[in-house]
Amino acid sequence: MIKKTFFISITLGIILFSSCEKDIETPQDVINANLNSSSKKKPWESFKTKRSTAIMKTIIGGQEVSVTKIIISKKIPDLQKKEAFINDKLNNIILTQKDKSYFVSFDKGEFKGINSIPTEKIFINKVLELKKNTDNLSLKDTVYDSQASFMIIKNNEERYLFNKESKLLTAYISESSYGKATTNYSDYKEIEGYLLPFKEEINIPKSNYKVVKIYSSIEVNPSFNKDHFKKEKGWVSLTVGQKFPDFQIPQIHNDKLISNNTVKGKVTLIDFWATWCKPCIEEFPNIEKYYKKYKTKGFEVISISVDENKDKLISYNRKKPFSWKYNTYLEGGLQSKIAIACQVVTIPKPILIDENGSIIAVGVNARGEELAKQLHILFGRD
Repeated sequence: MIKKTFFISITLGIILFSSCEKDIETPQDVINANLNSSSKKKPWESFKTKRSTAIMKTIIGGQEVSVTKIIISKKIPDLQKKEAFINDKLNNIILTQKDKSYFVSFDKGEFKGINSIPTEKIFINKVLELKKNTDNLSLKDTVYDSQASFMIIKNNEERYLFNKESKLLTAYISESSYGKATTNYSDYKEIEGYLLPFKEEINIPKSNYKVVKIYSSIEVNPSFNKDHFKKEKGWVSLTVGQKFPDFQIPQIHNDKLISNNTVKGKVTLIDFWATWCKPCIEEFPNIEKYYKKYKTKGFEVISISVDENKDKLISYNRKKPFSWKYNTYLEGGLQSKIAIACQVVTIPKPILIDENGSIIAVGVNARGEELAKQLHILFGRD
């Protein structure tokens, strides 16, 4: 039978063990051991706000592609603000407010655009997430990173690794859209009586992708001003009812220009994408399905690539041609006039317009099931 040793933490994560022992037999035992060791008997319910500052390095294919300073502010459970700085200049903000998230882009500290994006999940730590839902959990002994460990398996998919000696979470393994992702947690330090990891490392081997976050400071229960988690007045989104900006873009195969007049009188999905954007490509089967269903009723699609390499785009399209005819290449990419006018700060960026060129839906509201709902309203049933 496996034994568990309760412990308390002192400054800088130095750990002392008491003689009190209890059998560990269930996943809940492991979770409780971690929570006890991480809180010095302080209730996690008193953990209301958090502010963290870190250096985040992104590595793709062994090459360091970016180094960003990030400041993450959380008001638990439903507010979060993530500010990113490159060379001490504000680059972007991701603002999550309950069930909505916004990506706000800046150029040298000046406002550039704002997009609605899928809501980011807000949490204190993975153990608390696990504690909230203890259904379908199983426990096994294993070795991780040469250390004897407990493994909690959730729904036969997610893996939580806890060091047997410290009972602290050392890794979280799950499937992502880019392959199996492993997040390693280390360098635990005591902050206000809570043991918190100061290093997180995310690895996705299949995609040669790695992110390392090293925290310089973590504050527990800091105060935030009342407007800290609100959109600023100057952050104006591209909204429903606005006219789509005027444009002239060449098609990739014949350089023939298409413009607003090309699709006048048709409901049109204008889809900004790139060959390197996996979510963009994953949406194509949906677009093709809706295009075939509604094209005879006046539905059109314009794909606008923001790829830097036109030859790569042409090669991709030869292998996987679109069903719709308007396939275009945007010179200048995200820095082009039309991309800036449409606030294309992330992709995919679909924009659905009506017969008169007015915007019906933008971003997440013009993708997947949301797009299907919009088209059903416009065209009705077959």
